[in-house]
Amino acid sequence: MTKLWLYLGSSTFDAADARSLLAGGALLLNDACRRAPNLGGYLIGRDMLAFPDNVPFGPTEAAAYRNGTDRALDMFNRYPVKLSARMGCNEPGVKTLEVARLQGAFEAGAGDVCWRKGEDYVGGNWAYGNPELDGDPTHAAIVVEWLRAYRKWSPRSKFIIGYHGYRRARDDALALADATWLERRPFDWWKPAILAAGLAMPDVTMTEGGLDAGPVKNNGYRDQLGSERYAAYLRALPALVPEATAFCLFVYSGTADWASFDYSDDAVVKAAIRETNKKGETPMPETWDRAKVWAGYKARLDAFPAFDKYQAFHPELGGWIDAAEYDVGPYRLRGAAGGLIWARIGDWGNVRHATYLNGLPLD
Repeated sequence: MTKLWLYLGSSTFDAADARSLLAGGALLLNDACRRAPNLGGYLIGRDMLAFPDNVPFGPTEAAAYRNGTDRALDMFNRYPVKLSARMGCNEPGVKTLEVARLQGAFEAGAGDVCWRKGEDYVGGNWAYGNPELDGDPTHAAIVVEWLRAYRKWSPRSKFIIGYHGYRRARDDALALADATWLERRPFDWWKPAILAAGLAMPDVTMTEGGLDAGPVKNNGYRDQLGSERYAAYLRALPALVPEATAFCLFVYSGTADWASFDYSDDAVVKAAIRETNKKGETPMPETWDRAKVWAGYKARLDAFPAFDKYQAFHPELGGWIDAAEYDVGPYRLRGAAGGLIWARIGDWGNVRHATYLNGLPLD
């Protein structure tokens, strides 16, 4: 089931309270990244300095790729903590196919840096209404060009499409009518075009979600919707977009500028998040010592063969289709339903995978 994740907007958050709300992951902004060791789950880091909004990608795809590499290295230097993924561009204004290709190359450079450092990359992250192309209200043509350029320059990195899918309307009927344009556009509009172009559909995460009523003062849920109606919307969101991996709800512990969005002290909204994330899960018995259970499982997992351990953390690869591993030159491989898992023999701490569509980057 798709989970409601936190969007941690500052480094001042209450770690104990945040952990009580986490259900698989969170997005951490700027200095919140430094507190990643205090959390668990799948953590996405975003750095506004390394990847400013509407960054100029470069005059050519090759230059854009180099610029993306430099920007990602800048982020790793600023936040040298272990994360699950790093997020690049945020709400880039992309209105032509040429700029889409430049963005794809730029993000491929950033994605390759993340891949080499053992992290995933989250690309795209367009605001609602973007990317825009005259004559194409679905925005699908730009997404296809962006993805094609990304895979051209980075055939090997593990990446996720990010997008902003805020509800805009305060009226419930209007909000439902807008769902295809807002919350569901990656699946109703982009996915058919991506598959028709012969490309694989990546995983998709809503990197910003919640309520944003648009260009009005105090446009967050506190002023525009209220806690009870917002909580009802959050409970319904996973069923509205079941294909998404997660929704990063903006914002938990934000700055004063985002007070209208901040739910860190809203008991009603936090109760809805906990309730929604627990659906479909069987809680551990209260008599268990949870710390010992997880420590014991981790010790067992650490003893797994390298490929089995890697597959356990990449459920999107599915089950094994090869009963055994096999060698190709200095590499060892094993086939799963969703791709080949591989590593240089002896380098078992650096296991990778590649989809069957994109092939193996053996060098």
